[in-house]
Amino acid sequence: PGLRAARGARALRDAARALSALPPDEARLILAVGAEGQTYAEAAAAEGLPIGTVMSRLSRARARLRGG
Repeated sequence: PGLRAARGARALRDAARALSALPPDEARLILAVGAEGQTYAEAAAAEGLPIGTVMSRLSRARARLRGG
């Protein structure tokens, strides 16, 4: 394993740590939309939430991940 693999492993650990610091509902939405590629509408239907709630939770989660 070279430097690239080590950086990749570190990035995965950092991402997992950041997601685990989010409230569970926000982490699920970040994964659904960001990693799985769901649309806001798909994520809203899967979570049983209005699309506006999904949008506001994603905004809040992204702000937390940026450190704000």
